Amino acid sequence: MDRLGVALLAVSLASFANAVVKVLDLDVPESVEIGSTDEIVMVCNFVASKDEAAEMKWFYNGNIEQIYQWIPDSDKPPGAIGRFKERLDVEHSSPDPRAKYNTLKIKDVSYDLSGNYTCKISGIKSEDSQTKQLVVYFHLERPSWMKLQNHQPILYL
Repeated sequence: MDRLGVALLAVSLASFANAVVKVLDLDVPESVEIGSTDEIVMVCNFVASKDEAAEMKWFYNGNIEQIYQWIPDSDKPPGAIGRFKERLDVEHSSPDPRAKYNTLKIKDVSYDLSGNYTCKISGIKSEDSQTKQLVVYFHLERPSWMKLQNHQPILYL
């Protein structure tokens, strides 16, 4: 390859590298105990080059069930979609305009929120995503009237 070809390849790669989107970090709690909080907050930190029109989507349990959508450089507010529609606080925002609605705030904590959450950032030339699992559980304590003997429960009535 001659010098001109190498230079053109370098310019093409630089142009492509300048128009990318990337999920930097997906902050999802590993587990949440029912009754310990009224809401679950998840944050998707991402970067998008200024010349890349980005779109953020959140999915529940794979890329099948979309639950949230936001277009950062748009005047349109974010939208909650599907069965999470009434449980998402779409008004929750950050002061940074490029990350204004990068946070998913879910109300009414219950078992049915357990699952995999995916944040997907899409642009014209690239897309990136990260997925994390959330387990919602209820802590069950052994009743004080129950004793264990040889790892077997003994009930005192």
